[in-house]
Amino acid sequence: SVATLACSAQTTAANVIQKLAQCCGQPVATSGVTHRVLRPRDSERLVLYLKDINLPKPDKYDTIQLIAFLQQLLTYQGFYDESQEFIGLLNIQIVCSMNPATTVGRHAITTRFTAIAGIAYMPYMSRDQMTEVYSTMFAEFTQGTNYESQSQRRLLADTVLDIYTDVTRSFSADDHRHYKFTPRTVTEWIQALNRYDVGAVDLLEALHYEAGRTFRDRLVGADAVNKFDSLVANVFRKHWRKDGLGSARHVYTTWAIPLDERDNKMGVAAPM
Repeated sequence: SVATLACSAQTTAANVIQKLAQCCGQPVATSGVTHRVLRPRDSERLVLYLKDINLPKPDKYDTIQLIAFLQQLLTYQGFYDESQEFIGLLNIQIVCSMNPATTVGRHAITTRFTAIAGIAYMPYMSRDQMTEVYSTMFAEFTQGTNYESQSQRRLLADTVLDIYTDVTRSFSADDHRHYKFTPRTVTEWIQALNRYDVGAVDLLEALHYEAGRTFRDRLVGADAVNKFDSLVANVFRKHWRKDGLGSARHVYTTWAIPLDERDNKMGVAAPM
């Protein structure tokens, strides 16, 4: 069986002990060991999955209690409870996941813990792989439009990836911690097109507008905004030979559509 614990900034060792108690019940005596152990109650093995283990905040000594506790579990296969009795773990596997510490709200993990843990790392996909994925995603929005051919969908994918590449090069988490853009950001950008009626709104206009909501709205200061506007304009000019996309006079919103006709689509609001 699998038990999941989603970590937050306030997660401590007590939360892990509580989750183990829920899945294993009270510690029991077993043959071959001198101390009592926690073992799965309803299955032969238990996988304890801790999600986002680098979210808990360090203390004033720059130590994360959760990580120190996990290090103890891996090293000694158990822990001391409140009565100073050692409680072992039997048939329990601990699996953890995390995002890079450069992401907002996350903290570096001590090498004392990582040195004794098995580590699997999943890198981002290559540019060619992302092109295939995003051109396929665009098929959902391009049916019945001028962009439904495979070549046009690949051009749309190249457009979003060029903007993503330029943005990540120009705006770094070293400047502001929330400048953390990943392929997930691109996926959210494309999925936002679900709210548009592409029969009434040009797909390029919608794509340009959502680029602003995805990236531009996060930028700090007029210089960063102007730099973003310039690089986006250059990409659209390169691939589509179009200028003047994303007129400042229009805002895309469901407010322009009657409530009983919205159907999760977006229309063009009146100039603001």
